Amino acid sequence: MVILGLTHTASWNPAACLIVDGKLVWFAEEERFTRIKHAPNAFPENAIDFGLKNSGLNINDIDFVSIGFGKAVSALLLSPAIFKPLYDKLWNHLKQLGIKEDKVRFYNHHVSHIASTFPCSGYSSTNILSIDGSGEDCSGILGVYSDFFSDFYSAELINKKSTFKNIIIPATHSWGELWSDVTEILGFYRHSGEGKTMGLAPYGSYDESVLPAFLNSDGCPDNKRYKQFFKDKGYQVKRVYQEQPGVSLEPLSEEGKNTAYTLQSLYNDFLLKTASVLSKSSGLNDFSITGGCGLNCSGNGFLAQQGFVNNIFIQPASHDAGTALGSAVLAHWDITGKPIDTVFDHAYWGSEYSTDYVRKTLIKHNIIYEEVNPSKAAARLLENNYIIGFFQGRAEVGPRALGNRSILANPCHIENLEKVNQIKGRESWRPLSPSILADDYFNIVDTEVISPFMLLALPVSKDWINKIPAVVHVDGSCRPQTVLQETNPVYYNLIKEFKVLTDTPVVLNTSFNLSHEPIVNSPDDALSTFFNSNLDALIIDKFLIIQDNNKGKIIPNRRMDVN
Repeated sequence: MVILGLTHTASWNPAACLIVDGKLVWFAEEERFTRIKHAPNAFPENAIDFGLKNSGLNINDIDFVSIGFGKAVSALLLSPAIFKPLYDKLWNHLKQLGIKEDKVRFYNHHVSHIASTFPCSGYSSTNILSIDGSGEDCSGILGVYSDFFSDFYSAELINKKSTFKNIIIPATHSWGELWSDVTEILGFYRHSGEGKTMGLAPYGSYDESVLPAFLNSDGCPDNKRYKQFFKDKGYQVKRVYQEQPGVSLEPLSEEGKNTAYTLQSLYNDFLLKTASVLSKSSGLNDFSITGGCGLNCSGNGFLAQQGFVNNIFIQPASHDAGTALGSAVLAHWDITGKPIDTVFDHAYWGSEYSTDYVRKTLIKHNIIYEEVNPSKAAARLLENNYIIGFFQGRAEVGPRALGNRSILANPCHIENLEKVNQIKGRESWRPLSPSILADDYFNIVDTEVISPFMLLALPVSKDWINKIPAVVHVDGSCRPQTVLQETNPVYYNLIKEFKVLTDTPVVLNTSFNLSHEPIVNSPDDALSTFFNSNLDALIIDKFLIIQDNNKGKIIPNRRMDVN
């Protein structure tokens, strides 16, 4: 049986996934194909087409289509005048594909978010936090589940068959909405730049005069009071997703930094309070997190450091892309009565290209290349302080590059933080992340939890702060990736080789893209971004390309062993 899972066209991060006979075989975001960042409100036709071809299927093989959004939506979130055209757009595309109405199933937005976590986490039971900006009639669901497939599967059952009564966060008390408002006030794109606000927070200090604690009894923000507060301050909050906001509050001013810090502190307090309640009620110490706020590394890391937390699973596609997967999980159980047979222990579910395809692409563009061992060549280049693009295997799903569509640098040189930020067009104060061998991870990061998806901000051990300064944030934290040999042997061997050369089992890793574009997806994307940047080298599959950049550099393997 083949199930095609889709986000709704009302969503901001459209994606498609395929579950075949209970196993996930494909999961990718539409933005990677259209090259439009986020691809808001798009129908994921390119992700569908590539996924079917990648999986050896065609449209006639699809038995059911699942949508991670209900048929109706609360007027609090989208007016009928906005939602109806998006709903019609969805159906028009489905009809064009030849999908009949009786094959299509709709599932509650937040239930779909939740279904992308616990059933894929490998946990037998878990506390769940699904928190975002909005989704149908609420902005979050918090609960405890010991048997997902008997607890609930649809909006109708959501409050009737759970082992613990769900806490529903109303749309009027949305954490995601508050984060987006503050992000816009600081001059960043809402629904896109919230990570910048998070990265700014450690530069500030707590100050309720710049952001009062307008919270309800559950610790959630009163959005109406905040809107009035911002209006009284003279801040411009247009809430238009695709429009560059004006700067109401200079980010690097004391008030700007303190606003970001205070927001993060209030959110952390909410997570601690909520998680404590859930854990005490359930007796469980494992947590699964999803929803747009699930991408808040600082909050996740804060929670992970609490003594009552044993394990934490964060869906790497926590934003709305994850509802494509969650709805497909729900549809599979709905139809078969069985859970899917996939543990989400890696994020490499997207596009892949054969060596022959890559070679032909390089020849087509008249690119001079040399064949190398990608792991050894990259390690040698990084040892010699080259900043490189690294393109291997299947693309990651979610906003974090995890070694297959990455920009890599030597973390031992503090100047590489500024250099990489300049190459990508990022603000100079934003942190970059370390990828760390699993064998050495707990020596370098002061924690008891692993971080396979780079979604936890955790303290760097004191012995390592000065050794890897390019990946240590101003507060002594990092956003690490635990690299396992079994899930990515090429990347693991790269870092292992770098450790042999430098005694450092860490490389600097950020997504392979410039600030205005999505992460590269295809070999053509990689070449375009490479030649429009100041990267020193590109390793794509087993092919090495050097860019002069007027630095007088010579081809590395003429002076070093890269094979």
